[in-house]
Amino acid sequence: MKKLLKNISLAIILVLSFSLIACSQKTTPKENSETEKRHIKIGCVSTTEPAAQLIKEAIEKGGNTAELVMFDGNNLPAIALKDGSIDAVFANHLPWIKTFNKENNSDIGMVQPYFYYSPFRIYSTKYKSIDKLPNNAKFIIPNDPANQDRSIRMMSECKLIKLGEKKGNFYTKLDIVENPKKIQFTEAEVTSTARNIRDVDAAFSMAFIAQKSGKIDPKVYLYEDKQSSNYPMGLLVKAKDVDEKWAVDAMKLLKTDENKAKFNETFKGAFTLFD
Repeated sequence: MKKLLKNISLAIILVLSFSLIACSQKTTPKENSETEKRHIKIGCVSTTEPAAQLIKEAIEKGGNTAELVMFDGNNLPAIALKDGSIDAVFANHLPWIKTFNKENNSDIGMVQPYFYYSPFRIYSTKYKSIDKLPNNAKFIIPNDPANQDRSIRMMSECKLIKLGEKKGNFYTKLDIVENPKKIQFTEAEVTSTARNIRDVDAAFSMAFIAQKSGKIDPKVYLYEDKQSSNYPMGLLVKAKDVDEKWAVDAMKLLKTDENKAKFNETFKGAFTLFD
């Protein structure tokens, strides 16, 4: 009996020893997430590719690897992020992605600190002031809710139209109650509004898209949205990843004086950096 008890005790000691060794070798999920190297796929469109390239470089300086995945539609990167085929997006401003979340039952957020914003303006290659726009003037206006809302508000501020009570979350053409110049509207994706500006009298566009079109001097415009800074652009990820070390570190690296100088040299005023 004593021999049996001795053997049982020895077995228990061995089991406990192996358990302690196994526990000592484990790390918490948080530790793993901070040390594990990742390969990050960043979705972008042609107009945001140069800025996305800077983010890619910042991610790689942080010790991870990254690649850009190009899309030919403004909403396609966000759809790919929602579906999990990419890890991040650099293509849309914050109000746009909030609207996308509501319409698509998704949960995408922007990593802080925010990167920059692009002034949103009315451009024309035919006229030098709002007052010179003719009757029946043709405007190209964004077709997404957030950017159409700000376009309609800008026209109201310019006294080109008069708005009634807003029927939904955003102003649309249907909220216009007075249109004395009988302005005509053509809707287009915000990334393409500047492309056909020579075929119309005016177009709404972000400054960097106007610059990218090669048809507009982004610094020559008819009117600018006074609330442009409320439309920040930055790295978009699923909400659960907004505090991930690789993402936060990359955005912080972009704030260095070296990267700020590179950014301003590349974009020549089409974007305004957040401090």
